[in-house]
Amino acid sequence: GRDQLARFGGPGYLAQVCDATPAVANVAEHAAIVRRLATQRRALDTLHALVAEGYTPREDVSIWLTGAAESLLAGVGVDGGRGPRFATLAGVCETLETPDYIVEGVFRRGSLVLLGAYGSSSKTWQALDACIAVTLGDKWLSRFSAKRGRAAFIDWESGAYELRRRVQLLVRARGWSSVEGLTIVTMTPFLLGTPDFAKACDALASEHELIAIDSLRAGSTTDENDSRVRLGLDQLRVIAERRGCTFVVLVHAKKTSGSITTIDERETLRGSSAIFDAADVVLVSSYDQSEERFDVV
Repeated sequence: GRDQLARFGGPGYLAQVCDATPAVANVAEHAAIVRRLATQRRALDTLHALVAEGYTPREDVSIWLTGAAESLLAGVGVDGGRGPRFATLAGVCETLETPDYIVEGVFRRGSLVLLGAYGSSSKTWQALDACIAVTLGDKWLSRFSAKRGRAAFIDWESGAYELRRRVQLLVRARGWSSVEGLTIVTMTPFLLGTPDFAKACDALASEHELIAIDSLRAGSTTDENDSRVRLGLDQLRVIAERRGCTFVVLVHAKKTSGSITTIDERETLRGSSAIFDAADVVLVSSYDQSEERFDVV
């Protein structure tokens, strides 16, 4: 009775409780308060974690800072201006701009390209030639004009010595003694599909027009027959769209005795069909024995 009420603060306390209880009419306002406080808590948790990480020695602080900023923004539900862009109907129906090709008619800026061929079929040479063509503003495969810019080659297969040897041969074959603007990254511990690779690759894409990756199989954490292997390609697709960089990923193809017409062209690449689905463009290199040449289709 009254003794119990007095024990809990009396009528005055009950009045305070009633005043503090959210009314249905103000539910949206109270929800906004709860959401704001939750965002602050998540931000503080993320900041405490970043402070702890900050004491770890790093070779490239800029990459860590980029990742730290993205982690903080993601933790509080903010995309830092990099989220989806929504166009009005009028904008959608406007005349399309002319595609901007870094390599004429083949490599469009902001796209993901797969270059497939089976082992020892020159796909690494072709990708290196594309990088050199861009850095020199020359032609790829002596045919497709390239706009001059910076290019990078990420390698998990050949190693530094072999890549240097091939680059030197390709540069000399063009009549040049050296090449500027070409970045070689070999045997990086970061693998496709991991957050560390995405952060590092995003930083690289902000400074390069073309990035070639050799290869999907060697640089992935997942077997190429597993559909999850496309997660790494999806990462590249997002970075390409955001940075306006073109990615060329080397993929192994099925052996078909020199002909890709004996199977469905969509199944030419080795591994899960999800690999084919992830790309904007798929090129397949095959050797024409009759004319002793390589064809890219």
